[in-house]
Amino acid sequence: MVPPTPLPSQRSEISSKETLRQKLRWRRLTMALIGGMVIVSLQIGTSSRAIDPAPHMAMPAHPTQPSSQFQTIEQPFWVKAIVTVGGLSLIGLELWWFLYKPSTTKNTP
Repeated sequence: MVPPTPLPSQRSEISSKETLRQKLRWRRLTMALIGGMVIVSLQIGTSSRAIDPAPHMAMPAHPTQPSSQFQTIEQPFWVKAIVTVGGLSLIGLELWWFLYKPSTTKNTP
């Protein structure tokens, strides 16, 4: 049996339901992406503390010869957390700006 054709008033309800479903899908997708980025950044940030690659090889207090290579500077965890949260908030703001911000253009006939 073929379902009846929806009336014009029902069509607008159907389209608004579809639009709402699409928005919910995008919201779920963005939340999943942001959650994944948070988890990965926390894992990267804490892995340097958990694993000491060579505990028997300590760096000398003063290098014997000057080097032009980069040296590692250990940052405190709270600095890493603030930088991570700031970056994720900027990414979230950008996603909101392009996906959810209402259009300000005027419809002219």
